[in-house]
Amino acid sequence: MKKVVLSLIMTFALALGIAMPAPAANNLPVFVEGQKVAEPALVQNGVSYLPMRAIYEAIYASVSWNGKTQTVTAERFGSAGTYAKATLPLNAKSANLAVAGGAELTVDYTGRKPFAQNDCVYIPVRLASELMGYDVTWANGRVDIEKRYLVNGTAETGMCRLDLQTGEVSQLAAGGGRHILGRLALPSLDEMSNYYDPSSFQISQTPNGHYLALCDGMGSGALTFLYQVTGWIDTASSTVKTCVCGENYQPVWAGSKLWVYDFDDGAAYIDDAADTVAGMVTPVADFGCPIWSDGRFVLAGCTVYDTANAKLTDFSAELITDEARAKIDAWIEQDYFADYDYVWKNINNDMSLDAHVFLRFDKETTDQKQDGKLYYLFGIEGQVIDPPAVQTLTYALPK
Repeated sequence: MKKVVLSLIMTFALALGIAMPAPAANNLPVFVEGQKVAEPALVQNGVSYLPMRAIYEAIYASVSWNGKTQTVTAERFGSAGTYAKATLPLNAKSANLAVAGGAELTVDYTGRKPFAQNDCVYIPVRLASELMGYDVTWANGRVDIEKRYLVNGTAETGMCRLDLQTGEVSQLAAGGGRHILGRLALPSLDEMSNYYDPSSFQISQTPNGHYLALCDGMGSGALTFLYQVTGWIDTASSTVKTCVCGENYQPVWAGSKLWVYDFDDGAAYIDDAADTVAGMVTPVADFGCPIWSDGRFVLAGCTVYDTANAKLTDFSAELITDEARAKIDAWIEQDYFADYDYVWKNINNDMSLDAHVFLRFDKETTDQKQDGKLYYLFGIEGQVIDPPAVQTLTYALPK
């Protein structure tokens, strides 16, 4: 009797043009980064499916169901540049992926369409995982899901992804194809014991149509540290200039030249407007990490580079007034743990010298005033020192 009823139901469905999933062939265990998902995958027509909540929660995404529109929405939040939102309407022919930078991508279902059955919505494991940056393998009677990609993009770049296993940056196409832009020299690939995989990825287009990729990650050694990767990608040749430096560093633009910094190679600028690859990257000796530019001058610590005549000037002696020096001398004499030589040797670094003394470039005030001066905050004991006249130190840029 049950077979007759089932036959009538299928005949009725086919007459109305309703697509019904084929019966499950078998169930497969699913593992996400080595951890077994509680529910096995349902296999239909060679495609593995999991209930929407089971698959998305396993890959650390929140998921919701809109019964009125018959739509699944999944969101994954992470570090900067890693937000992703997947929308999967059951009554459509494709899913949509949107990321933090503003790029969107339509992905056809084509043989792997989500479906509802027994009050449960089933999502193709590969489709759900890949939209969130995971790689899926099906072998030896199991499905393995591993984090492999970071996805980001803007309206100008389109949807792009970074392959954490190869450093490859590529543009994704709606039909499933991709165009390789270039390959970043990720430190996590060459020095795996010291650098972990990047946790964030952002990509944008430069003024001359090339690409600029930024990644953040964590490393470990004697101490845990944060690092950033800057990658400039030439569109014509796929040539990539990769730089690795400290956390929160942002490359600096001076006209059409992009100033970057690398732990090993030091400072350099890239001519974004050059027609040929040769000579695009120019190293600058004896220059620190660029932190600011007004188009002509580029600043690193208390050293400024004049692009008009390729001249470096260390202005620390002019910046630190006699009054400021007297304040530091007085503090050093009162602090038994202060190292006199260390403080004066490092005073022109644009960073905290130790727990008590700092000299910090005030970018906000410099940009706001635009009066040809560089403004610095000078402090002792973690506080900007008094009187107010000594709180701010200035250096007048050459005319």
